[in-house]
Amino acid sequence: MAEQDIDALLARMPEIATAVNAFKSESVQQAAFDALVLAFGVTDDNLKNAEESPIRQAKTPKQTQTTRQAAKSENSGRQKRKSRATGGNAGATITPVKDLNLRPKGLESFDDFIAKKLPRNNQEKFTIAVYWLEEIAKVSPVTLAHLAAIFKQTSGWREPGNLKVGVQMTGFRKNTIDTSDMSNLRTTPHGRNFVEHDLPSKPTKNK
Repeated sequence: MAEQDIDALLARMPEIATAVNAFKSESVQQAAFDALVLAFGVTDDNLKNAEESPIRQAKTPKQTQTTRQAAKSENSGRQKRKSRATGGNAGATITPVKDLNLRPKGLESFDDFIAKKLPRNNQEKFTIAVYWLEEIAKVSPVTLAHLAAIFKQTSGWREPGNLKVGVQMTGFRKNTIDTSDMSNLRTTPHGRNFVEHDLPSKPTKNK
């Protein structure tokens, strides 16, 4: 291979490196490098006869270092995406308020209320809890800590794995809870109608 051709190839090495490092697998990177280099007319024999050539030196050490950096960056990005998807640890561990009275004097207790409404899943439970706190117990503002206390104190109610995400998804999917301010949860008009008129759910008739 002519010296000017080698110089031309070396000038294109940054572009080749960028193209190669776009692949995650080291074996695929190797194949891509070989294909790109062969496109410039460099064969394995050329490389074997040039152990100390800049092409050979740039091929392995630089590629290995870049691959490690790319893998580290990818793992870091994956962890950040996971954290954002789950809402971090903040939504998974909510400390319940300690002074919430579910049997306030002169008002309908929470146990009596859910005995009438018979919620079937967490989305209905979240909505009923916010409604009772807001409309019956007159708690203001209603927070995730209040909901955590209700789940903790109510017999047969399993504490959700991630309360924050569950409430947010209920607001998004069912439009029964206004989650625009997570420190001041409120039922929407649709949510109030749902609790007052649609619960308990009517049994499905078998055709």
